[in-house]
Amino acid sequence: MAPILCQPYFDDQQIRFYSTLGAIASAPFFSLDLASDIAAAWPGRTGGPNSVAVRNGKIFVSIDCNGQGGVLIYDFAEIFPIRTSDPIVVKPGPVNGLSSTGIAVEPVSGDLYIPTIVFGMEDAGVFVASAASNYTAISQFSSFNSDNSVAENCANLAFDGKGNLWMTTFSPSASPDEHFLICYKGLDKSAYYKVVNSATKIYVATSQAGVAINVHLLSGPEGIAFDAAGNLWLGNNNDDFPTNNAGEGTLVRISAAYLNTLLAGTPALDNVVPAADADVMSIPAGKLGGLEFDGSVIYINDQGQSQGSDFTLNGTVWRWDITKPFSTDFGESGIHTTYPGNGAGAILYPWFV
Repeated sequence: MAPILCQPYFDDQQIRFYSTLGAIASAPFFSLDLASDIAAAWPGRTGGPNSVAVRNGKIFVSIDCNGQGGVLIYDFAEIFPIRTSDPIVVKPGPVNGLSSTGIAVEPVSGDLYIPTIVFGMEDAGVFVASAASNYTAISQFSSFNSDNSVAENCANLAFDGKGNLWMTTFSPSASPDEHFLICYKGLDKSAYYKVVNSATKIYVATSQAGVAINVHLLSGPEGIAFDAAGNLWLGNNNDDFPTNNAGEGTLVRISAAYLNTLLAGTPALDNVVPAADADVMSIPAGKLGGLEFDGSVIYINDQGQSQGSDFTLNGTVWRWDITKPFSTDFGESGIHTTYPGNGAGAILYPWFV
């Protein structure tokens, strides 16, 4: 059996599981309905799933309930083919938790890292639920109130191959200097690196059709993932607070060589990626959310294509084998996404099924 893409659908309050081979939007392999679990954990609130992560047969789902939220954790064997248990509920921060976006699981420990969004007077930032406690013990890793590494919107997280934690983040402003990429080297929140936009649009983004535009590197950055060679990939949502022009969605690849040089130096806050170390692909009208790799194939959640709430018609999850040219291989996966929602999926491999 081909690997399975677990795709969140915010308004539907569902996770749909699709075979990555010959996917048909209207015919998922399996669907997980979250409605009753969300209602039980956050009564009186409306919301849905933003992102999915997978580790050792567990399905982690981040939840945004209009200022409240957290993560629901399921054992796949206990939801498929017949559901036999309720999820673990993780509420980072206050009693009712904070809205969560793009979660990540630390590969060695299995600890769950949860970015949250500022709401009212609550202190947002990144929280950690420990695997050793079966995700019942929660601590705060970084703070919006106390740490300069956190902007108002902590978007998505990813670990690189050396165990460093990377985060996309931005504030509700179109100012280029308020959209940035953070790296916590060695999970030391005091030793962080900030990658920022250049003062001018020094990056050239090229579409499949060969049309080139000049852009900022970061424009509402959400999606983040690493390929097998250690290159860092970013998806710019370019939505509510874009630094680029409307409709200028971009997919970014930052070279592993640059990242190695960056992290070999002293932590610094004003790093600008040289244009030669970044490849930028233009996806006209794109509003990119989550990114995930299956080997050399990247899946790219795009809420900008036919925005709507019908998962069989709206939004596109793109597919691209990055060993092949962008101009010829980038195309639709057969899976759709919907708007709103962060949309970060995850790959579930067949041995769990």
